[in-house]
Amino acid sequence: MRRVCKQMKEVVDNQVIMYKYISISLGANSLCVKLNDKKRVEYQKDTDNSCVIWRPGQPDIKKRAGYVETALKDMSYSLRFLNIRTQKLIIDLEKDAPLGYLHRLAEYFPKRFFAVRIAISICKKTDCPKILELMEPGFLEEIFIEHQTRVCVSNWADSIYELEQWKQATRADTSDYIKLDCKQLKHYYHLKHFEVILNDFTMEQAVIIRDTLASLPQFETCQIFVPGLNASSLKTVWALEEHSGTYRNAIVDFSHYSFSISRKN
Repeated sequence: MRRVCKQMKEVVDNQVIMYKYISISLGANSLCVKLNDKKRVEYQKDTDNSCVIWRPGQPDIKKRAGYVETALKDMSYSLRFLNIRTQKLIIDLEKDAPLGYLHRLAEYFPKRFFAVRIAISICKKTDCPKILELMEPGFLEEIFIEHQTRVCVSNWADSIYELEQWKQATRADTSDYIKLDCKQLKHYYHLKHFEVILNDFTMEQAVIIRDTLASLPQFETCQIFVPGLNASSLKTVWALEEHSGTYRNAIVDFSHYSFSISRKN
């Protein structure tokens, strides 16, 4: 259709295709791409290092090239001629995923991806900023990051905070990725909602965090996890009201805000 005439080419190229979600999962022997709940294609490594393309209900297709290269070529061809966007992009890099995959991904896709939300699941800590750099800043609103083996120390996120993708986001969840020091919460204060896990949490810090969040015009909600927190101490100091295991404290002069503490099972 793009070859019919120049005007038709412009119509096709300008047409936006919005998916509910796109999922990309990469392991040592396969790369799987899912589009919404209907379309799925898996590029599998064959015994001779070639590729077998598997689609539900269709005959397998054999390719001489490796499975990663074959998948990237197919994906880049589609994105080159289609204005594809997604509400949610899921990227799952397994522990044994081939090294250098993200560098090759950037080579095949010179333009940034348009995703409203991104969910990143990784084993290599340094992969996270490389993935975020592939996203379109401003279009990306929500960021979820998960480390598959263990929660990392706080300084691993420093490079993320400098990215425009992070600065222009409105929601973020790094509670399964890194443990933060309280001073690093400043990198989350531009968000409407965030979820984090803290290394420590004193009574004085609790007051500062509560009052700071209440003063932010764009802030709506957050969840802060603190392993080993003695909630009863805050209950005594602030005279908190208890409701079904949750302690709540109304914020003075902010009728729509409250500070609550509950135990995570």
